Amino acid sequence: VQPAFPEVVATPGKTTVTHRRELADWVAGADNPLTARVLVNRLWQHHFGRGLVDSPSDFGTHGQPPSHPELLDWMASEFIAKGWSLKQMHKAIVMSMTYRQSSQTANTELARQVDPENRLYWRMNRLRLEGEVIRDSLLAISGQLNERTGGPSVFPPVPDDVTKGSKGGWTANRDAVDYSRRSVYIFARRNLRFPLLEVFDAPDSNLSCPARERSTTAPQSLALLNADEVMIAARTTADRLAGMAATIDDRIVLAYRLALGRAPNGDETTLAREFLTRSPLNELCRALFNLNEFVYAE
Repeated sequence: VQPAFPEVVATPGKTTVTHRRELADWVAGADNPLTARVLVNRLWQHHFGRGLVDSPSDFGTHGQPPSHPELLDWMASEFIAKGWSLKQMHKAIVMSMTYRQSSQTANTELARQVDPENRLYWRMNRLRLEGEVIRDSLLAISGQLNERTGGPSVFPPVPDDVTKGSKGGWTANRDAVDYSRRSVYIFARRNLRFPLLEVFDAPDSNLSCPARERSTTAPQSLALLNADEVMIAARTTADRLAGMAATIDDRIVLAYRLALGRAPNGDETTLAREFLTRSPLNELCRALFNLNEFVYAE
């Protein structure tokens, strides 16, 4: 059998190939818009929680039609024109007025009646963060994050019962600095998912995953209350606050700014002061990590 393009999808007159580079050039060629459409649809899905095409792995006759075909084609054309730059397309999406809309639904009764599923993007979808982002946020806020890039995968500690029955086990890195790296560096095993990421819908490595689930479950709340990563982050964040702010009020303001990106309002400040009269600072940090505002992108 000689190398060749699949005749069912080949461009007329282009049926033979002598090198894999030719196949790659065809797949990513400017005259093949399908590849660009699939890629920009995945980018849109990442930022909005749902793609312009609801079946991201099926653009064929059995897939779903795009909700905004002109937008999909324009994005695909821009993607090709910008040299297939993912960074440029991310920038174009997040700087758009559509992306920068509020997720609030106040005074939008008519819009909710006409388009309850928000297919027309009259507001921003409220999205729960991925498990990797939540873990990385805990490390960054507490000052533990190791920003070193590249190198081998890392093995953070996991409970012993998680590794039972896992062939080869899981030996944690000796140096905490190593396993405080970003979650993208956590070693991926098909028969073992990192517990904190698994509870926040990390996909099964045995299967392809065209779109991640975004569930809201009781185990997620229990993990944010009791997981070792959260407890350690709460303690180290409290130490960081104590070293950066001298007064209780300053520590409360700094805690809100680190965890939620904003200052507390008057009621929140009062509640935090009362809370700290009977509980340590690390418990306030843990409470902030359990707010919806911490795990949801507004």
